[in-house]
Amino acid sequence: MFKGLDNATWLPSWLPADMVPWLLLLVILFIAVFMRFKWGHRIKRQLAILNGIQQPALKLLAWMSLVLSPLWAAILILDMYSLWLLTGSLSDAAALGEVRQHVLSLLGLVVTFVGLLAAPFVIFIIFMAERRTRATEESYITGRISDAVTQLGMERTVWEDGLQNTEPNLEVRLGAIYTLERVAIESRRDHISVMETLCAYVRENTRAPRFDEDASKEEWAKLAKKKKKQVWDLTPNEKASVATLMPPRPDIQAVLTIFGRRDERALGRIDYEMSQNFVLDLRGCNIALADLNNANLGPVLLDGSNLQGASLSVAKLNGASLNHVNLQEADLFKANLSDASLNGAQMQRSWLDWANFQGARMVMARFQEANFSAAEMLYAGVKAADFTGVTHLSGEQLKVMIGDGSTILPKGMKQPTVENWSNKDMSSEAFLSFWQSTKNKLA
Repeated sequence: MFKGLDNATWLPSWLPADMVPWLLLLVILFIAVFMRFKWGHRIKRQLAILNGIQQPALKLLAWMSLVLSPLWAAILILDMYSLWLLTGSLSDAAALGEVRQHVLSLLGLVVTFVGLLAAPFVIFIIFMAERRTRATEESYITGRISDAVTQLGMERTVWEDGLQNTEPNLEVRLGAIYTLERVAIESRRDHISVMETLCAYVRENTRAPRFDEDASKEEWAKLAKKKKKQVWDLTPNEKASVATLMPPRPDIQAVLTIFGRRDERALGRIDYEMSQNFVLDLRGCNIALADLNNANLGPVLLDGSNLQGASLSVAKLNGASLNHVNLQEADLFKANLSDASLNGAQMQRSWLDWANFQGARMVMARFQEANFSAAEMLYAGVKAADFTGVTHLSGEQLKVMIGDGSTILPKGMKQPTVENWSNKDMSSEAFLSFWQSTKNKLA
Protein backbone atom coordinates (compact mmCIF):
# COMPACT_ATOMS: atom_id res chain seq x y z
CA MET A 1 0.00 0.00 0.00
CA PHE A 2 2.92 2.32 0.60
CA LYS A 3 4.80 1.56 -2.65
CA GLY A 4 3.79 4.98 -3.96
CA LEU A 5 6.30 6.50 -1.56
CA ASP A 6 9.28 4.47 -2.73
CA ASN A 7 10.21 7.04 -5.37
CA ALA A 8 9.13 10.14 -3.40
CA THR A 9 11.89 12.74 -3.68
CA TRP A 10 10.68 14.78 -0.69
CA LEU A 11 11.37 12.01 1.83
CA PRO A 12 14.73 12.02 3.65
CA SER A 13 17.07 9.32 2.45
CA TRP A 14 17.31 7.82 5.94
CA LEU A 15 13.50 7.44 6.28
CA PRO A 16 12.00 4.30 4.72
CA ALA A 17 8.56 4.71 3.15
CA ASP A 18 7.11 1.99 5.40
CA MET A 19 7.99 4.03 8.50
CA VAL A 20 5.91 7.07 7.50
CA PRO A 21 2.60 5.85 9.09
CA TRP A 22 4.34 5.00 12.35
CA LEU A 23 5.99 8.39 12.35
CA LEU A 24 2.56 9.97 11.98
CA LEU A 25 1.33 7.96 14.95
CA LEU A 26 4.25 9.21 17.05
CA VAL A 27 3.41 12.78 16.05
CA ILE A 28 -0.19 12.22 17.13
CA LEU A 29 0.93 10.83 20.49
CA PHE A 30 3.28 13.76 20.97
CA ILE A 31 0.45 16.20 20.27
CA ALA A 32 -1.81 14.34 22.74
CA VAL A 33 0.84 14.53 25.48
CA PHE A 34 1.45 18.20 24.72
CA MET A 35 -2.27 18.95 24.99
CA ARG A 36 -2.44 17.03 28.27
CA PHE A 37 0.11 19.34 29.91
CA LYS A 38 -0.92 22.50 28.07
CA TRP A 39 -4.64 22.24 28.67
CA GLY A 40 -4.71 19.95 31.70
CA HIS A 41 -7.19 22.10 33.66
CA ARG A 42 -9.59 22.13 30.73
CA ILE A 43 -9.35 18.36 30.44
CA LYS A 44 -10.12 18.02 34.16
CA ARG A 45 -13.20 20.18 33.71
CA GLN A 46 -14.35 17.98 30.84
CA LEU A 47 -13.76 14.88 32.99
CA ALA A 48 -15.94 16.43 35.71
CA ILE A 49 -18.68 16.88 33.10
CA LEU A 50 -18.34 13.22 32.13
CA ASN A 51 -18.63 12.14 35.75
CA GLY A 52 -21.81 14.20 36.03
CA ILE A 53 -23.60 12.08 33.43
CA GLN A 54 -26.23 10.06 35.28
CA GLN A 55 -27.31 7.48 32.70
CA PRO A 56 -24.89 4.50 32.82
CA ALA A 57 -25.07 3.75 29.08
CA LEU A 58 -24.28 7.33 28.08
CA LYS A 59 -21.55 7.54 30.69
CA LEU A 60 -19.94 4.40 29.24
CA LEU A 61 -20.23 5.85 25.73
CA ALA A 62 -18.62 9.11 26.87
CA TRP A 63 -15.66 7.38 28.50
CA MET A 64 -15.18 5.06 25.52
CA SER A 65 -15.19 8.09 23.22
CA LEU A 66 -12.57 9.76 25.36
CA VAL A 67 -10.33 6.70 25.60
CA LEU A 68 -10.62 5.82 21.92
CA SER A 69 -10.28 9.38 20.60
CA PRO A 70 -6.49 9.04 19.94
CA LEU A 71 -7.16 5.79 18.06
CA TRP A 72 -9.92 7.53 16.10
CA ALA A 73 -7.55 10.34 15.13
CA ALA A 74 -4.86 7.85 14.09
CA ILE A 75 -7.28 5.83 11.93
CA LEU A 76 -8.60 9.04 10.35
CA ILE A 77 -5.07 10.16 9.39
CA LEU A 78 -4.16 6.72 8.07
CA ASP A 79 -7.38 6.67 6.03
CA MET A 80 -6.55 10.08 4.52
CA TYR A 81 -3.01 8.92 3.85
CA SER A 82 -4.26 5.75 2.15
CA LEU A 83 -6.67 7.79 0.02
CA TRP A 84 -3.82 10.00 -1.10
CA LEU A 85 -1.69 7.00 -2.01
CA LEU A 86 -4.45 5.23 -3.93
CA THR A 87 -5.37 8.40 -5.78
CA GLY A 88 -1.79 8.85 -6.87
CA SER A 89 -1.45 5.25 -8.04
CA LEU A 90 -4.61 5.18 -10.19
CA SER A 91 -2.57 5.27 -13.45
CA ASP A 92 -0.45 2.33 -12.26
CA ALA A 93 -3.61 0.34 -11.52
CA ALA A 94 -4.96 1.12 -15.03
CA ALA A 95 -1.75 -0.15 -16.57
CA LEU A 96 -2.04 -3.40 -14.64
CA GLY A 97 -5.75 -3.80 -15.41
CA GLU A 98 -6.81 -3.53 -11.75
CA VAL A 99 -8.96 -0.40 -12.06
CA ARG A 100 -12.10 -2.07 -10.65
CA GLN A 101 -10.38 -3.26 -7.47
CA HIS A 102 -8.65 0.10 -7.17
CA VAL A 103 -11.92 2.03 -7.41
CA LEU A 104 -13.62 -0.30 -4.88
CA SER A 105 -10.74 0.31 -2.46
CA LEU A 106 -11.11 4.06 -2.97
CA LEU A 107 -14.87 3.87 -2.33
CA GLY A 108 -14.29 1.83 0.83
CA LEU A 109 -11.79 4.37 2.14
CA VAL A 110 -14.15 7.26 1.29
CA VAL A 111 -17.01 5.58 3.17
CA THR A 112 -14.69 4.95 6.13
CA PHE A 113 -13.54 8.57 6.03
CA VAL A 114 -17.13 9.87 6.02
CA GLY A 115 -18.08 7.52 8.85
CA LEU A 116 -15.13 8.62 10.94
CA LEU A 117 -16.00 12.27 10.41
CA ALA A 118 -19.68 11.67 11.22
CA ALA A 119 -19.03 9.71 14.45
CA PRO A 120 -18.18 12.77 16.64
CA PHE A 121 -21.24 14.64 15.36
CA VAL A 122 -23.51 11.68 16.09
CA ILE A 123 -22.10 11.39 19.62
CA PHE A 124 -22.45 15.16 20.08
CA ILE A 125 -26.11 15.02 19.02
CA ILE A 126 -26.75 12.16 21.48
CA PHE A 127 -25.23 14.07 24.37
CA MET A 128 -27.06 17.28 23.52
CA ALA A 129 -30.32 15.33 23.50
CA GLU A 130 -29.39 13.80 26.88
CA ARG A 131 -28.61 17.24 28.32
CA ARG A 132 -31.93 18.62 27.09
CA THR A 133 -33.73 15.64 28.60
CA ARG A 134 -31.89 16.07 31.89
CA ALA A 135 -32.64 19.80 31.95
CA THR A 136 -36.32 19.03 31.38
CA GLU A 137 -36.29 16.44 34.17
CA GLU A 138 -34.53 18.81 36.57
CA SER A 139 -37.02 21.55 35.76
CA TYR A 140 -39.86 19.11 36.38
CA ILE A 141 -38.37 17.98 39.71
CA THR A 142 -37.79 21.60 40.76
CA GLY A 143 -41.43 22.33 39.99
CA ARG A 144 -42.56 19.35 42.06
CA ILE A 145 -40.44 20.46 45.01
CA SER A 146 -41.71 24.03 44.76
CA ASP A 147 -45.35 22.90 44.63
CA ALA A 148 -44.85 20.48 47.52
CA VAL A 149 -43.18 23.12 49.71
CA THR A 150 -46.11 25.47 49.03
CA GLN A 151 -48.55 22.74 50.02
CA LEU A 152 -46.69 22.13 53.30
CA GLY A 153 -48.11 25.45 54.54
CA MET A 154 -51.71 24.78 53.51
CA GLU A 155 -54.39 25.44 56.12
CA ARG A 156 -58.17 25.23 56.18
CA THR A 157 -60.83 27.26 57.93
CA VAL A 158 -62.85 25.65 60.72
CA TRP A 159 -65.57 26.92 63.02
CA GLU A 160 -65.37 26.23 66.76
CA ASP A 161 -68.04 27.53 69.14
CA GLY A 162 -69.15 30.04 66.54
CA LEU A 163 -65.62 31.37 66.03
CA GLN A 164 -63.62 31.11 62.83
CA ASN A 165 -60.22 29.50 63.15
CA THR A 166 -57.60 27.84 60.99
CA GLU A 167 -55.86 24.49 61.30
CA PRO A 168 -53.34 22.55 59.19
CA ASN A 169 -54.82 20.89 56.13
CA LEU A 170 -53.38 17.46 56.91
CA GLU A 171 -54.59 15.77 53.72
CA VAL A 172 -52.80 18.26 51.47
CA ARG A 173 -49.70 18.32 53.67
CA LEU A 174 -49.43 14.53 53.71
CA GLY A 175 -49.60 14.48 49.92
CA ALA A 176 -46.81 17.06 49.76
CA ILE A 177 -44.66 15.09 52.21
CA TYR A 178 -44.94 11.87 50.22
CA THR A 179 -44.22 13.78 47.02
CA LEU A 180 -40.99 15.07 48.56
CA GLU A 181 -40.08 11.54 49.64
CA ARG A 182 -40.61 10.36 46.06
CA VAL A 183 -38.33 13.12 44.76
CA ALA A 184 -35.63 12.20 47.29
CA ILE A 185 -35.79 8.55 46.16
CA GLU A 186 -35.67 9.35 42.44
CA SER A 187 -33.07 12.13 42.56
CA ARG A 188 -29.98 11.73 44.72
CA ARG A 189 -28.97 15.26 43.70
CA ASP A 190 -32.06 16.64 45.46
CA HIS A 191 -32.01 14.21 48.40
CA ILE A 192 -30.25 16.49 50.88
CA SER A 193 -32.33 19.57 50.00
CA VAL A 194 -35.51 17.53 50.54
CA MET A 195 -34.25 16.22 53.88
CA GLU A 196 -33.35 19.77 54.97
CA THR A 197 -36.83 20.95 54.02
CA LEU A 198 -38.52 18.16 55.97
CA CYS A 199 -36.26 18.74 59.00
CA ALA A 200 -37.19 22.42 59.02
CA TYR A 201 -40.87 21.47 58.73
CA VAL A 202 -40.65 19.20 61.78
CA ARG A 203 -38.74 21.79 63.83
CA GLU A 204 -41.17 24.61 63.02
CA ASN A 205 -44.25 22.50 63.75
CA THR A 206 -43.08 20.89 67.00
CA ARG A 207 -41.91 23.89 68.98
CA ALA A 208 -44.50 23.26 71.70
CA PRO A 209 -45.54 19.93 73.23
CA ARG A 210 -48.98 18.55 72.37
CA PHE A 211 -51.32 18.10 75.33
CA ASP A 212 -54.63 16.36 75.61
CA GLU A 213 -56.36 19.34 77.23
CA ASP A 214 -59.51 17.44 78.18
CA ALA A 215 -57.51 14.74 79.95
CA SER A 216 -55.15 17.29 81.55
CA LYS A 217 -57.72 19.73 83.00
CA GLU A 218 -58.13 17.81 86.25
CA GLU A 219 -54.35 17.59 86.82
CA TRP A 220 -53.92 21.26 85.99
CA ALA A 221 -56.64 22.16 88.47
CA LYS A 222 -54.92 20.13 91.20
CA LEU A 223 -51.59 21.77 90.45
CA ALA A 224 -53.12 25.25 90.44
CA LYS A 225 -54.76 24.61 93.79
CA LYS A 226 -51.50 23.32 95.22
CA LYS A 227 -49.62 26.39 94.01
CA LYS A 228 -52.50 28.70 94.97
CA LYS A 229 -52.94 29.98 91.42
CA GLN A 230 -55.58 30.06 88.76
CA VAL A 231 -55.21 27.45 86.00
CA TRP A 232 -54.56 30.14 83.38
CA ASP A 233 -51.70 31.48 85.51
CA LEU A 234 -49.74 28.22 85.29
CA THR A 235 -46.58 28.46 83.21
CA PRO A 236 -46.10 26.19 80.18
CA ASN A 237 -43.46 24.20 82.09
CA GLU A 238 -45.83 23.74 85.04
CA LYS A 239 -48.59 22.55 82.73
CA ALA A 240 -46.22 20.21 80.92
CA SER A 241 -45.10 18.60 84.19
CA VAL A 242 -48.53 17.05 84.81
CA ALA A 243 -50.19 17.14 81.39
CA THR A 244 -51.25 14.11 79.39
CA LEU A 245 -49.09 14.16 76.28
CA MET A 246 -50.35 13.43 72.78
CA PRO A 247 -48.41 11.77 69.94
CA PRO A 248 -47.23 13.90 67.01
CA ARG A 249 -49.68 15.03 64.34
CA PRO A 250 -50.06 12.58 61.43
CA ASP A 251 -47.98 14.78 59.12
CA ILE A 252 -45.11 14.99 61.62
CA GLN A 253 -45.24 11.23 62.21
CA ALA A 254 -45.15 10.68 58.43
CA VAL A 255 -41.97 12.76 58.14
CA LEU A 256 -40.34 10.86 61.02
CA THR A 257 -41.22 7.57 59.31
CA ILE A 258 -39.65 8.84 56.07
CA PHE A 259 -36.47 9.75 57.95
CA GLY A 260 -36.31 6.27 59.44
CA ARG A 261 -36.70 4.42 56.12
CA ARG A 262 -34.78 6.69 53.73
CA ASP A 263 -31.81 4.29 53.55
CA GLU A 264 -34.17 1.36 52.96
CA ARG A 265 -36.10 3.00 50.10
CA ALA A 266 -32.92 4.27 48.42
CA LEU A 267 -29.83 2.27 49.40
CA GLY A 268 -26.74 4.23 50.38
CA ARG A 269 -28.53 7.48 51.20
CA ILE A 270 -27.07 7.75 54.73
CA ASP A 271 -23.56 7.11 53.42
CA TYR A 272 -24.18 9.79 50.79
CA GLU A 273 -25.33 12.22 53.49
CA MET A 274 -22.19 11.58 55.52
CA SER A 275 -20.00 12.09 52.44
CA GLN A 276 -21.67 15.50 52.06
CA ASN A 277 -21.30 16.30 55.80
CA PHE A 278 -25.08 16.32 56.29
CA VAL A 279 -27.03 14.94 59.23
CA LEU A 280 -30.69 15.21 60.14
CA ASP A 281 -31.21 18.27 62.36
CA LEU A 282 -34.14 17.71 64.75
CA ARG A 283 -32.86 19.73 67.69
CA GLY A 284 -35.43 21.15 70.08
CA CYS A 285 -38.37 19.15 68.71
CA ASN A 286 -41.32 18.03 70.83
CA ILE A 287 -42.09 14.59 69.44
CA ALA A 288 -43.20 12.75 72.58
CA LEU A 289 -44.82 9.34 71.99
CA ALA A 290 -43.42 9.25 68.44
CA ASP A 291 -43.24 5.90 66.68
CA LEU A 292 -39.62 5.37 65.57
CA ASN A 293 -39.45 1.60 65.81
CA ASN A 294 -36.79 0.15 63.46
CA ALA A 295 -35.92 3.68 62.30
CA ASN A 296 -32.44 4.13 60.84
CA LEU A 297 -31.71 7.74 61.81
CA GLY A 298 -27.93 7.52 61.79
CA PRO A 299 -25.95 10.34 63.45
CA VAL A 300 -29.04 12.53 63.88
CA LEU A 301 -29.02 15.76 65.94
CA LEU A 302 -31.69 15.53 68.66
CA ASP A 303 -30.17 17.83 71.29
CA GLY A 304 -32.79 19.25 73.64
CA SER A 305 -35.64 17.34 72.00
CA ASN A 306 -38.54 15.79 73.87
CA LEU A 307 -39.06 12.12 73.05
CA GLN A 308 -40.81 11.18 76.27
CA GLY A 309 -42.58 7.87 75.91
CA ALA A 310 -41.34 7.44 72.33
CA SER A 311 -40.99 3.99 70.78
CA LEU A 312 -37.44 3.44 69.54
CA SER A 313 -37.20 -0.34 69.52
CA VAL A 314 -34.36 -1.58 67.29
CA ALA A 315 -33.74 2.00 66.18
CA LYS A 316 -30.30 2.90 64.81
CA LEU A 317 -28.93 6.01 66.51
CA ASN A 318 -25.22 5.20 66.36
CA GLY A 319 -23.18 8.38 66.56
CA ALA A 320 -26.27 10.47 67.28
CA SER A 321 -26.16 13.68 69.32
CA LEU A 322 -28.72 13.32 72.13
CA ASN A 323 -27.46 15.88 74.62
CA HIS A 324 -30.13 16.99 77.13
CA VAL A 325 -32.75 14.93 75.32
CA ASN A 326 -35.86 13.81 77.21
CA LEU A 327 -36.21 10.05 76.81
CA GLN A 328 -38.19 9.40 79.99
CA GLU A 329 -40.30 6.25 79.80
CA ALA A 330 -39.08 5.66 76.23
CA ASP A 331 -38.79 2.16 74.77
CA LEU A 332 -35.21 1.61 73.54
CA PHE A 333 -35.28 -2.18 73.30
CA LYS A 334 -32.28 -3.29 71.20
CA ALA A 335 -31.66 0.29 70.09
CA ASN A 336 -28.17 1.02 68.77
CA LEU A 337 -26.75 4.06 70.61
CA SER A 338 -23.09 3.22 70.13
CA ASP A 339 -20.78 6.25 70.08
CA ALA A 340 -23.78 8.49 70.79
CA SER A 341 -23.55 11.61 72.94
CA LEU A 342 -26.05 11.46 75.83
CA ASN A 343 -24.70 14.19 78.06
CA GLY A 344 -27.45 15.47 80.35
CA ALA A 345 -30.00 13.05 78.89
CA GLN A 346 -33.15 12.38 80.94
CA MET A 347 -33.84 8.63 80.68
CA GLN A 348 -35.76 7.93 83.86
CA ARG A 349 -37.98 4.83 83.78
CA SER A 350 -36.94 4.05 80.22
CA TRP A 351 -36.63 0.53 78.82
CA LEU A 352 -33.00 -0.03 77.84
CA ASP A 353 -32.92 -3.82 77.72
CA TRP A 354 -30.52 -5.16 75.08
CA ALA A 355 -29.67 -1.60 74.01
CA ASN A 356 -26.15 -0.92 72.76
CA PHE A 357 -24.36 1.96 74.54
CA GLN A 358 -20.84 0.95 73.47
CA GLY A 359 -18.56 3.98 73.42
CA ALA A 360 -21.40 6.37 74.31
CA ARG A 361 -20.74 9.53 76.36
CA MET A 362 -23.21 9.93 79.24
CA VAL A 363 -22.02 12.79 81.43
CA MET A 364 -24.70 13.88 83.94
CA ALA A 365 -27.25 11.53 82.38
CA ARG A 366 -30.22 10.51 84.53
CA PHE A 367 -31.22 6.82 84.51
CA GLN A 368 -33.34 6.52 87.67
CA GLU A 369 -35.53 3.40 87.64
CA ALA A 370 -34.47 2.49 84.08
CA ASN A 371 -34.21 -1.14 82.99
CA PHE A 372 -30.66 -2.14 81.90
CA SER A 373 -31.28 -5.82 81.28
CA ALA A 374 -28.54 -7.21 78.98
CA ALA A 375 -27.57 -3.70 77.81
CA GLU A 376 -24.13 -3.40 76.18
CA MET A 377 -22.10 -0.84 78.18
CA LEU A 378 -18.57 -1.44 76.87
CA TYR A 379 -16.45 1.78 77.11
CA ALA A 380 -19.54 3.87 77.95
CA GLY A 381 -18.33 7.05 79.65
CA VAL A 382 -20.32 7.91 82.79
CA LYS A 383 -19.57 10.98 84.90
CA ALA A 384 -22.03 12.38 87.42
CA ALA A 385 -24.57 9.97 85.95
CA ASP A 386 -27.40 8.89 88.26
CA PHE A 387 -28.23 5.16 88.33
CA THR A 388 -30.44 5.34 91.41
CA GLY A 389 -33.11 2.67 91.45
CA VAL A 390 -32.15 1.10 88.11
CA THR A 391 -32.98 -2.54 87.56
CA HIS A 392 -30.96 -5.41 86.06
CA LEU A 393 -27.68 -3.48 86.07
CA SER A 394 -24.97 -6.04 86.77
CA GLY A 395 -21.47 -5.71 88.18
CA GLU A 396 -20.08 -6.95 84.86
CA GLN A 397 -21.79 -4.08 83.05
CA LEU A 398 -20.26 -1.61 85.51
CA LYS A 399 -16.78 -3.08 85.09
CA VAL A 400 -16.67 -2.39 81.36
CA MET A 401 -17.83 1.22 81.73
CA ILE A 402 -15.42 4.14 82.12
CA GLY A 403 -16.38 6.36 85.05
CA ASP A 404 -15.24 8.48 87.97
CA GLY A 405 -16.17 9.09 91.60
CA SER A 406 -19.03 11.46 90.80
CA THR A 407 -21.21 8.67 89.36
CA ILE A 408 -24.19 7.73 91.56
CA LEU A 409 -24.54 3.93 91.63
CA PRO A 410 -27.58 1.87 92.65
CA LYS A 411 -28.00 1.08 96.31
CA GLY A 412 -25.82 -1.83 97.34
CA MET A 413 -23.41 -1.54 94.38
CA LYS A 414 -19.85 -0.30 94.77
CA GLN A 415 -17.55 1.31 92.27
CA PRO A 416 -15.46 -1.35 90.52
CA THR A 417 -11.77 -1.42 91.37
CA VAL A 418 -10.50 -1.50 87.81
CA GLU A 419 -8.26 0.85 85.86
CA ASN A 420 -11.13 2.26 83.80
CA TRP A 421 -12.79 3.67 86.95
CA SER A 422 -11.31 6.59 88.84
CA ASN A 423 -12.32 7.29 92.42
CA LYS A 424 -11.73 11.02 91.87
CA ASP A 425 -14.38 13.56 90.92
CA MET A 426 -12.81 14.86 87.72
CA SER A 427 -13.58 18.00 85.81
CA SER A 428 -15.42 17.56 82.53
CA GLU A 429 -12.26 18.19 80.48
CA ALA A 430 -10.17 15.83 82.60
CA PHE A 431 -12.79 13.09 82.41
CA LEU A 432 -13.09 13.42 78.64
CA SER A 433 -9.32 12.99 78.32
CA PHE A 434 -9.39 10.04 80.78
CA TRP A 435 -12.28 8.37 78.93
CA GLN A 436 -10.64 8.75 75.53
CA SER A 437 -7.21 7.55 76.63
CA THR A 438 -8.63 4.61 78.60
CA LYS A 439 -10.84 3.55 75.71
CA ASN A 440 -7.91 3.66 73.27
CA LYS A 441 -5.74 1.71 75.70
CA LEU A 442 -8.29 -1.04 76.36
CA ALA A 443 -9.40 -1.26 72.76
